[in-house]
Amino acid sequence: MAQSVEHAQSEPTLEIVLMSRTHVDEVLDIERESFANPWRRRDFEYALDRSNGFAIVAHQSALAVGYAIGFFVRGEFHLASLAVRRGLRQRGLGAALLSRVIEVARERGARVVTLEVRMSNASAISLYEKAGFSRIAIREDYYSHPPEDALVMMKTLRDNPWGP
Repeated sequence: MAQSVEHAQSEPTLEIVLMSRTHVDEVLDIERESFANPWRRRDFEYALDRSNGFAIVAHQSALAVGYAIGFFVRGEFHLASLAVRRGLRQRGLGAALLSRVIEVARERGARVVTLEVRMSNASAISLYEKAGFSRIAIREDYYSHPPEDALVMMKTLRDNPWGP
């Protein structure tokens, strides 16, 4: 499963592939620069080993530039983490990863995609809203390091997500 996305004006071609253990070192670099409380190697390996896990990596010029990872659970895809290298943000890479996640979730029969995001992360919230996610709840004190509430967001993938 590889997907290439062309970007305007001399941006290298973006290739989105399934994440494997060979990607974990590069993904950890992105994770550490993106989050105050980053996942550890064993967290990624656990997710990759799960039958309900789904993870992708975006590459440009052989460099991992972003990733998305989550889990399918009873008709839902829960997006656990999505990040793009700090110097490459605001170029459509996050949107491309999110689009691929939504496409795969729909293909695999998920009714909804859910996620949590820090209340202060305005750029991520904007990305999710542009992709059709709605704000559905606030989880108080969800995050630590630093402590912060989470905004719970959801995108429905069918007209009646709770029906048969």
